[in-house]
Amino acid sequence: MYSSNIELSDLRWETVTQQNMGLDIDLFQNRLNFGGEIYKRRTTDLMMNGIQIATYNGFNSLTMNVGTMDNDGWEASLSYTAIRNKKWTLNINFNIAHNENVIREISTLYPGKMRRAL
Repeated sequence: MYSSNIELSDLRWETVTQQNMGLDIDLFQNRLNFGGEIYKRRTTDLMMNGIQIATYNGFNSLTMNVGTMDNDGWEASLSYTAIRNKKWTLNINFNIAHNENVIREISTLYPGKMRRAL
């Protein structure tokens, strides 16, 4: 009997904390609608699968916690109902969003080019 995975005693589940705030406004009998949201998310103990290691120990990859990442952004939408009758409905929609991911911390145990780039 053999194990197919290396047991890592300090491997932890990812933890996510999130904050968001949104606003929806409907005007003119719901013909004009505006929606907006901003959000902030932080993930700690990021897990990464398939990290390549030397095969002399009997395994060729492992899973480990590699760092912390922030995800911040916003989204806005505008919708206008130009025609609404028994036969037709014409909606015009616009949506815009921005998202930014930043790695705040990376493990000193994480190998590879990404570590050197930070």
